Parts: sequence; structure tokens; C-alpha cells
Amino acid sequence: MVVTDTLQAYNNNDGIFAAPISGMYVFFWTTAVKQYERTELLVDGVPYGYALADVANDGDTDYGSASQIVVLKVNKNQHVWISTLSGSGALDGYNDNTFSGWLLYSLE
Repeated sequence: MVVTDTLQAYNNNDGIFAAPISGMYVFFWTTAVKQYERTELLVDGVPYGYALADVANDGDTDYGSASQIVVLKVNKNQHVWISTLSGSGALDGYNDNTFSGWLLYSLE
């Protein structure tokens, strides 16, 4: 579910944000898992940060979680997304996963 996207720069179908302007951006994500999961922030396929989530106990009701925040320069039309390294693809917007980003200041 997309809550706020005033510039319509986020594609809810594939989880990719396309920067509408060049600037310094803040990106934050969190994930909840029932098993080990590594996620990373990618800009045009280049990693800029990662988060590791693991479950302390392997019981049926136990979850692990991880959050991360990254501040970086992104150029206009670059693509930013969160990828899972388990092979399941981009972090989805379902369950307890979140991906947020905002423009800190413009470089245009």
C-alpha cells in the first residue's frame, strides 16, 4: 500500500522509486521475517546499504526484524529499490515490510 507519493515516483507494482529530481535523499526500510533475510538498498543496481534480519527462536510464532536508514545523493531518473538476497526479488509492500524515502534537499 502506498500512503504518500506526491510526485508519483514510486511504482507499487515493482517496488522501484524513480528519482524525479537530483538531490540528497533519505531512504528507510524495515522487514519482518520468519527466517534469516538480508536486504539491501540498490541505486541502479549498485548496493548502498544493507540490513540483516534473523529469528532468535525457530518457533512457529517468532519473527525477526531489521531496519536501516541511508542518506545519499541520487540523480534524476535513477532507480532505487530494496532487494532481498534470498532470491525472492524486490522487497514487497505486503505484511510487515516497509520502504520509505524523501527528498532532504534538491541539487537542481
